[in-house]
This record gives sequence, structure tokens and C-alpha cells, in this order.
Amino acid sequence: MMHDRLTVVLALSAVLAGAAPIQRASAQDEAAAPALIAMFHEGAGSHESGQMRSAAESWDGLAVIDEYAPGAGNPVYDADVDLGEYDLVFVEGADSTPLTEAEIADARERTRLLVLNPQGAAFGNVSLDEHADVALYWANRAVENDRALAAYLAVSVLGRPMPGPDTVPPPVEYPRIGLYHPDAAGLFDDADALLDWYAAREGGHRYDPGALTLGVVSHRSDYQRQTTNYVDAMIRATERRGHNAFALLYVRGTDLTPLNPDRGPLVDVLLFTGEHLDIADMGAGIDQARRLGVPILSALDFYQGTAEEYRESPGGLSPGMKPRIVAHELEGIFEPMAVAANLPGSVPRRREVMPEQVEWRVERALGWAALRRMENADKRLALTFWSEAGGKSDVGGDPDEFLDVPG
Repeated sequence: MMHDRLTVVLALSAVLAGAAPIQRASAQDEAAAPALIAMFHEGAGSHESGQMRSAAESWDGLAVIDEYAPGAGNPVYDADVDLGEYDLVFVEGADSTPLTEAEIADARERTRLLVLNPQGAAFGNVSLDEHADVALYWANRAVENDRALAAYLAVSVLGRPMPGPDTVPPPVEYPRIGLYHPDAAGLFDDADALLDWYAAREGGHRYDPGALTLGVVSHRSDYQRQTTNYVDAMIRATERRGHNAFALLYVRGTDLTPLNPDRGPLVDVLLFTGEHLDIADMGAGIDQARRLGVPILSALDFYQGTAEEYRESPGGLSPGMKPRIVAHELEGIFEPMAVAANLPGSVPRRREVMPEQVEWRVERALGWAALRRMENADKRLALTFWSEAGGKSDVGGDPDEFLDVPG
């Protein structure tokens, strides 16, 4: 009877102390099992479906993550899901979860709950002050940060032993705007640092101030997900022709300022891979482009199909890409050309480079760059006229019928 009384007293003490009343395995058994983690997040935009699941799998038995987020391959959250069976429930924020306040409160009572951006009644029982690195991992999501976050949640929050001699990697923080070259060790904060490295590099094309310079503008998430292969291909194709090339990587709106210091533009032409120069303010993006004063051409990802489907399509760019093409034209970005296509089944989503398209894109871009440097008196201009009647015999004719236009 003494044993039963002691059990009751200990259980009551645990409840009064705020411990979760769920019946768990012993500490020894729990430490030997993978940490079971449920994650609720938006799963959209720059971060692909299944990234955190793959990050956990890379640690071989340390953690298992179920991502309740939009995307192929992710589980669906419904009434049959018992959050109390998880060791930890991670919620990105109150605005990005299907959980009701009642479900959040229930999870808070039954297991460990971490709410990254708490609001009102949507808060957790894992201290964000004690685990401040979680916010840094999440704000700088990348392949290495996702992998480190999976380990941090299992080891630092749930107390699992770190496998082998490894330690949990610290968060890697990225600048909002960075200059990139595939052969450099990291991103450059400013143009001077990039050019110093570029002029002194060994084993490749060195920066030549007398050559043309091509810039590629891409989202920073490509660098973080290690999916820069199509950007790298355009840089390599430019350097093979004896010219300079690098990329400007951005997040939360393009900022072309690093390309336009007081001494003048660093580039002769830009290849733009995004959707808008400034997604929040189209006018501000156009103003930036005017100040830079170089041709801005389109380099598209054929995300609605594979490279083979693109090559076999008689129409080239699919009708579903029309909004992006129109957005580019409204902002003065022209010559829409695909340089890469979707690679099915890849997590994070990767692109298949289309080499022939890259070569064509770069060749034409360098042509525009050379034209920019040419004296106006040396330029020759041809005008085409559209008329109602078809055929070459009519004045002008329809130029679309006879010109090999990009696409």
C-alpha cells in the first residue's frame, strides 16, 4: 500500500509542477528511439515540400519528422492524428497552421510544443528564450540549417544523444543581399570584395575589366538549397567566352544597388530569373532598373514540365507561364527564354539545365552587352511592320512568321 500511495503522490506532484500527464516510455527507452516530431508550417514559396523530412533522415535514426504542410508526399492532418504521440510538435506560427486554439492547448498539455511565432492563445511550453537558435535556423532555412535544426530539436530540446563524435551545428546566417560566384567559398557582402577575389583567383577565368560583364539575378533560396546549377551554367558559359560573370542573390525584394556603385554599373547586361524586380512595389523595381541602365533579359525556369517535354513541345514556353512573361514585359525585362526545366521527384526541387538553351541565352545576352558599349553612330537598326495581309510579298508581313524568335 505504501508503494501505491507514493505513486499517487509522485503523479500529483508532477501535475502540480506542470509536467505533461502523458504516459511516456522510460528515459532509457526514449533516448534509444528516434525523436518523433510533427511540424506545421506554410510549406510554400522558397522552401519545398519534404525538406525537413529529408533533413531528419540524413541523421540516420536521430529523428523522424512528419511535415504537415502543403506539398506532395506530406501527410494530411485530420482528426485521426494524435499529436500526443509525438515527442515534440513544432508550429511555425499561429497564421500558418491548421490547428485550432483548442488543439494547440491540448498539444501543450500532452507533449512538448514549440510555437515559433506565438500569438494570443497559440503559444507553446518550450521556451523560445532558452532555444533562441531555433528562430535563427528557421529564418535562414537552407540545406545545412534544416539538417542542423533537425538535430537541435532532437538533441537540445528533446535530450536525445548526438550520434558519434558530432555536435549540433550552429545556425548559418545569410545576408539579405549577396554576390555569388560558384567557385567562391561563400557570398560576398559588397562588390569590392567580389572583384578583389575575382581578379586574384586561381584555376579559372580572372576578372578582366576590359571584357564584358554579365550579371545573373536569382533568389537567395537557390544558394541555400544548393540548387544553383542553372545559375552556375550561365556563369560558366559566359566565362568560356572570355567574359566576366557573377550573380546577385536576394530575398524579400530585389535590390540592384550592389550592382550600381558610384563609379557606374558593374555589369553590361542582366539575366533575371525571378518574377518581379520588386514584388511589393513594381514602380520601385522599374526605377532601380532605370538607374542601373543596362538591358535586363529573362532567363526562365520551365517549372511546368521536364526538359524533354520542353524540347518536344511545338510551342516552347507553356501558356501557364504567361503571367511571369507578362510581368517581365511590364517591367522592361524582355526576351523570355527557358534555360532549365523541372526535375521530377527531387527534394528540394531541382532543375535540369538545358545546355543548348543556356548557350543561346548567354550568346544573345552578350550581344546585347556589346551593343550597349557600341557608339550610336555604329549601330544599324531594322524595323519590321505588321500588315493585315499574309505572305512575304506584302509590305512588312507578320514578322512572327519568318523570324527565329527566342523562347
